[in-house]
Amino acid sequence: MIPTRTVRITDERLGQIHSYWTSLEGENPSGSLKDRMVEPELSLQKEKVPAVAEISAGSTALSISYYALKFKMQCRLFVPKGIDPLIKRQLVNRGAIVDECDPATAYEVYNDFIKKAGDKIWSFGQMSRKELKRHYTHWAQAELEPMLPPIDYVIGGIGTGHSLAGITEGLNPSEGSISVEPSAGTTVSGIRNAFLNNFGAADPWNPTLFDSRIETAFSGNFDSSLIETDQGPIYVSDSFKLTLDGLLKVSENWKVPKNIFIVGSHCRRINAVKNS
Repeated sequence: MIPTRTVRITDERLGQIHSYWTSLEGENPSGSLKDRMVEPELSLQKEKVPAVAEISAGSTALSISYYALKFKMQCRLFVPKGIDPLIKRQLVNRGAIVDECDPATAYEVYNDFIKKAGDKIWSFGQMSRKELKRHYTHWAQAELEPMLPPIDYVIGGIGTGHSLAGITEGLNPSEGSISVEPSAGTTVSGIRNAFLNNFGAADPWNPTLFDSRIETAFSGNFDSSLIETDQGPIYVSDSFKLTLDGLLKVSENWKVPKNIFIVGSHCRRINAVKNS
C-alpha cells in the first residue's frame, strides 16, 4: 500500500470560496481505493483458504485479483457481460478465472456457485458485510485526518457505501456526509443510485447511512478527465466527475467557506505509473 497522498483541488470550475481535498487512491497497487479494504481482508484469509470469489463490476475485482496473486490464492470473479475489455484483460493477466454474467441473474449465479463450492472457496461478500467499512474508518483516522484541516463535509458516490461511510466516520465532519448518486437514465461505472439499484435485503446501504443525498446527471462542466490541484493536474474517473457536478449543486447554498473531502477511487497524478 502506498503512503497516503492528499491534494487540494484548485480547479477554477469549482470556484474559490470553498476548499476541496481528495487522496490519490489510483496510485495504490491495484489502482483503486478498494485496496484499503481488500488487502487486510485477504491477508487474514490467505492461510485459511486457498481461493477467493467475488461478484464485482470493476474496482473490487481488480483489487482482489491483485492481492490474490500476491498471496498465492486462486481467484474466481463474476462480472457483468460487456465489462470493459481492459479491465477483463487485467483480471485474466493476474490469473483470475472470470465469469461474465447477465446482470439480471448475476447474484443468483454467484450465490449458487458459492453454495456448491462450500469451504473450498471464501466468498469476499462485500454486498452483505456492513463491517467492511471499518477498514476505511481506521485508515481515515490514522492517515487522512492528520493531513487535513477540520472537515465540514465528506462527499462521494456510492457502490456498496462502505468507503463513504467509513471515511465519514473516520474524519467526523462537522456538518455531515453527502452521497452523490446518478439520476435515472445516467449510468456511471462503479456507483449507483441506491433507491433505483438496490442489492436486496443484504444491501449495506440504508436511507440513514448518510446525512443527505443528491441525484444528478453529467452537466458538461467536467468533460475532461483532468482536474487541477495544488500538486498539478490529476486523472479522475467518471464517478469523480459526477461527484463534482453534485458538489456544484449543493455548494450553491453554502454561504460561508467550507472544507470538503471528496472520496475518489481512482485519482492519480499524470506521471504516476498505472499498474497493469
